Amino acid sequence: MRVLVAGHTAPGGVFTVGSHHLAREMAAAGHDVVHLSSPVSLLHLARARDPEVRRRLHLARGTHEAAPGVPGLLPLTVLPLSVGPLAVGPLALRTALPALRRSLAAVGADDVDVLLVDQPLAWGLEQVVRCRTMVYRSTDVVEAPAKLAGEARLVAKADGLVATSAYVLAGLRRHRADLPSLVLDNGVDFSRFAAPGGEGRRGSVYVGAVDDRFDWEAVRSLAEAAPCEPVDVYGPPRVPVPHLPGNVVLHGEVAYERTPDLLRGARVGLLPFARTPMNAGRSPMKLFEYLAAGLQVVTTMPPSVSPAPPGVHLLDAGTSAVDVMGRALAEGVNAAGLDAARSMDWAARAQTLVDYLEELLASSPRRAG
Repeated sequence: MRVLVAGHTAPGGVFTVGSHHLAREMAAAGHDVVHLSSPVSLLHLARARDPEVRRRLHLARGTHEAAPGVPGLLPLTVLPLSVGPLAVGPLALRTALPALRRSLAAVGADDVDVLLVDQPLAWGLEQVVRCRTMVYRSTDVVEAPAKLAGEARLVAKADGLVATSAYVLAGLRRHRADLPSLVLDNGVDFSRFAAPGGEGRRGSVYVGAVDDRFDWEAVRSLAEAAPCEPVDVYGPPRVPVPHLPGNVVLHGEVAYERTPDLLRGARVGLLPFARTPMNAGRSPMKLFEYLAAGLQVVTTMPPSVSPAPPGVHLLDAGTSAVDVMGRALAEGVNAAGLDAARSMDWAARAQTLVDYLEELLASSPRRAG
């Protein structure tokens, strides 16, 4: 099966996301997979001092390895995919330098069996790529007007839907309820993170995005609940940082390759998410990465998977931070959670996706590109 994965995040940065893992595992299973990242536009040159912008501009210079066995492309376009509240995907994609179809043809991805789109702003890609079937895979609830508009257009043209939670899928079904669908929660690179031992572990850890979805008040209350235990927060802050207890340490961004060792040094993994609609459907990869590393998990939102895996402790209006953190710290290595994480390995996640895509292909006529 030939698959073009259109993801929202370029490989090799702070975040390794589901599209990278799924592309890697589908390629390892023998499928022909190419990963296409969101374009970087000439307008980004005004922010060339930003290391992430420079990294993306470097990737746009040619083909790169998005994951082992997966060629990657990151187009350079004149226009960005959105301008304010407007989603201008088709127009932006036509301004790619060189032409996007030519770049895709160079890696054999201009004519594929499956176009799997993760990026809601990438609507119009189906006009560039010949495919037998197009699937929209939604990884979050979107709120920005441009993304909402792009998502609606993608769903209108899709042959199938994949969502990382039932809550996210319900939102997509408001556009179209007739499409075949799959709920595919995020998984874990189990062999990379698995760590049953408990020697030398201390405190709690968070690794991930630190943005407007992050609950600083939860971090403060949990830190105060166990003042002798360190609370390590890894991730580039995108919002102002409030005053925090002295046992909270903000480390900034960290390479994905370092994450397993960081988790193995902690006793508790934190998922401090603000209680907002955007977070209600979130399927954080860190949940099963924490569990695979043997951590107890404290979360402010119920897990998207049901039933909740072992060793997951909910901090909400009906619970006390002192009780929740005390219980999590006291329970030690989460062996049962580690076993639960084993079944969520990305290889198994990818096979579930492949089975679904093959069912769609069996009933889908070829689209015009």
